Parts: sequence; structure tokens; C-alpha cells
Amino acid sequence: MQEQNNYLTEEETNELQQYQYNSDLLIDNAIERIKTIDVEIARIKELGEQKIQQIKDTVELKIAKLTKKKDWDLFNLGSIIDADNNIKPTKTQKKKDFISGTIIRKFATEKMIKPKLTEKDIINKFPNYKREKIELNWEELKKTLHIKNGKAFTKETNELIDCVEVEFVPARTEIK
Repeated sequence: MQEQNNYLTEEETNELQQYQYNSDLLIDNAIERIKTIDVEIARIKELGEQKIQQIKDTVELKIAKLTKKKDWDLFNLGSIIDADNNIKPTKTQKKKDFISGTIIRKFATEKMIKPKLTEKDIINKFPNYKREKIELNWEELKKTLHIKNGKAFTKETNELIDCVEVEFVPARTEIK
């Protein structure tokens, strides 16, 4: 140890001596140091968690503000497209090209939601639309249905299909 101390500064030697445990007093001092370090670690962790939460809150607030601005712009652009009688609409949308992109105003619509059915329900209610895996062939079934007053009916017999929910999809404006 004496040889090693020749290469150390006096401050380094004093610090090194703190970590020599050759008496109960030094051991007790080390225990106190460990407790103090544990308290400091807990304090720093708590401070870090608070800072992280503060940053997350700030980010969420800024994103919410920007989202409101974006939604307002989309609303106004959608209104402009709605009011423009020179745009020929398709069945589902109106769109207009600009230098920076295209405004697409999709019309409000209703869409059918694939029902969650058991294998037994599929076999009993829709035997012609089952797959080998015994799952509903939703794509084909959907072609045979139509929506009337917010409910799904078969096109052929006009039978109410109460297990198929109908969801209202509001109009929206997209930028591409």
C-alpha cells in the first residue's frame, strides 16, 4: 500500500483511506455513507421521474395545440371543397389538386362492422360464407348486404341481419 501511495496525491490517499475498513468506526462511517448515497440516488430518481413527466406533459400539450390547429385547417379546407360547385364529386368523395397537395373530402357514410361470431353461429347463420378455417367470409357476405336506416339487411330477401352492426363514419378531409 505504501508503494501505491507514492503515486497518489494527498487528496487521493485520504479518499482511499476512507475505503479501508480496519476498525468498527470506519465500517460504521461506510454504512452511513451508503445510506446517504441511497437517499441521494432515490432523490435523483424521483427528480428524474418528475422531469420526465414534466417533459411528457409539455409534449402532450404542444401536440394537442398543433392538432387543434390542424383540425381547424382541415375543417376550413373541407368547407371550401364542399362549397365549390365546380368540383365533380364521385360516389364517396370530392377532391381538388393544388401545388402543395390534394384536398380529399370524403363524404359521411355508414360502414358495416364485421361481427364476432362463434364457429356455430357462422355454420348456422352464414353457411355459404364460411371458410375452411370456419371463419366468416366477411368480404363476400358484405357484398350481399345493404344498409337501411342504420341496420344491415340482405339484398336478396331484405332480411334484417341483427348481428352486423352499422357504424356511422363522419365526413373528413385528408391532405395527400
